[in-house]
Amino acid sequence: ADLQRVRAEYALPFFEHVSGTTNFKLAVDAQEQRVGWTVESTLEGATIDLPAPLHKNAAEKAALRVERREPRGSEDRIVVDYGAAARMVLRRRLVPQPTVERALVLVGKAAVETADAEQPGLWIRGDVAELDVDAWLALDSRPSADASAASPAAGLALNGVDLTAGTLDALSRRFTKLKTSARRQGGEWRLTLDGTELAGTAVWRAATPAQPNGRMVARLTRLTTPPASDAATGAAQPAASGDTLNRWPEVDIVADTLRSKERTLGKLEMLAHPAGSDWQIQKLALVNDFGRIDAEGLWRNVATRSQ
Repeated sequence: ADLQRVRAEYALPFFEHVSGTTNFKLAVDAQEQRVGWTVESTLEGATIDLPAPLHKNAAEKAALRVERREPRGSEDRIVVDYGAAARMVLRRRLVPQPTVERALVLVGKAAVETADAEQPGLWIRGDVAELDVDAWLALDSRPSADASAASPAAGLALNGVDLTAGTLDALSRRFTKLKTSARRQGGEWRLTLDGTELAGTAVWRAATPAQPNGRMVARLTRLTTPPASDAATGAAQPAASGDTLNRWPEVDIVADTLRSKERTLGKLEMLAHPAGSDWQIQKLALVNDFGRIDAEGLWRNVATRSQ
């Protein structure tokens, strides 16, 4: 199978990031005008250009099983098992043309669940040892090789995420033992967070012309300054138009308790936004029983050196 041709025929989320050729085995069961089928493959020869745990190069093997279940006159159910890493359950409306209306993706330990896709849009439930959220968010800004031929699944919006992660990289920081629940509301994501470094609620607004790096508003009961992620510490910042490329978002953070280097520093309030290659700190307030600090300024990245 030439997977580029296959993805032009079938509406599967993320399928635009699959390419190459691979062998497969098909079994068909047709009776009483109901056709069920199962496709199995090792995916050898296929490249999956997605972040871990779904990434795969062409030489690797990964057991794939795609099964059509419960075919009815107007809808069906497709279950996709990708080794032990993930399971995807799709509910399709078949008329006037096959269209995925509901999808549930189960990742990591959650892949053994038998849950069904019950809510409109795409939902993700995961229990993983590690996850790079920055890499997954970057998918929104990466052009697809066949962007001109939009997939029927392209309109299936991601509406919710429930995730438990041993380590999670986000905004170039590393968080540990984190449980989070996220729900889309219009153009925003509303999150609840509970982990080693932080606990509370947050609202994330994706990039807009006015806020090209997005905006984070967080109200936290506790915040411990997390270390930089491996990706942030292992590579130099690229330059753009003579300045360092600025990926820092606009932030509005209040943390009732801030901890750093095993010390409790007090209550934190911070407002900041990107300004050219700088991150302009409009307000930085730190209050505890011994006093109060108020500050403003600029955080500047120059190659691998910060000021």
